[in-house]
Amino acid sequence: MLRSDGTVGREDRADWSSKPVSRTIEFWYDLISPYSYAAFGRIAELPEDVELRPRALLFGAVLAHYRHLGPAELAPKRLFTYRQAVHLIASLGLPVSFPPRHPFNPLGANRLLAGAHDGAGATLDEVRSAFTFVFGHGGAVDTVEGLAALTEHLGLEPELATMQQSKDRLKANTQEAIEAGVFGVPTFVPLDDKGRRGPVFWGVDGMDLLIDWLDDPMLFEKQPYVGLETIEVGVRRERS
Repeated sequence: MLRSDGTVGREDRADWSSKPVSRTIEFWYDLISPYSYAAFGRIAELPEDVELRPRALLFGAVLAHYRHLGPAELAPKRLFTYRQAVHLIASLGLPVSFPPRHPFNPLGANRLLAGAHDGAGATLDEVRSAFTFVFGHGGAVDTVEGLAALTEHLGLEPELATMQQSKDRLKANTQEAIEAGVFGVPTFVPLDDKGRRGPVFWGVDGMDLLIDWLDDPMLFEKQPYVGLETIEVGVRRERS
């Protein structure tokens, strides 16, 4: 269980001393995130025995929880973020074309994905297709017409975007992600054979660390990683 200081109690930690026969990793995403789309260019680098379980969340709610601004909300950072995202996506061999508005309201689209398949959520291929629609082909999903086009593109039921079940699922997903220590997207969280969560791996560049950890699940019990969680906070900025 995540403690108030962001650490995990040893009694709640998963046992990573041996590699399971098959491994499940939660893939937390929000359709607003071009970096979540870029992650699809690296998924093939994960070991073959890894199953990715996509989980939609509402990134804005996560930012609000931590009282943090998104990169596109900081004026000097916005254009650089778009340029960097486009460069990264293209370098990974994915088609890239930004939607006409960003940030945009992803609520309906995220509800659609979260509520798909009776609340189990959209499949990995459906999530990939949704991101390609938005950041590969520049499709808008923040209008009635755009959301309808996405729904048709995915072959999902249009009512999923407005059903109470979908709203509840997205809200529950977001809360669950926060409790797991997720603070951004994309985030990868491994599960052990009892469904307990392991370390949080954030971002496309964080996938290098994830891959090394998957090769050696005891990596963080070794130097130079040991003791990082005990480093003192030397100064805190006052929040307004």
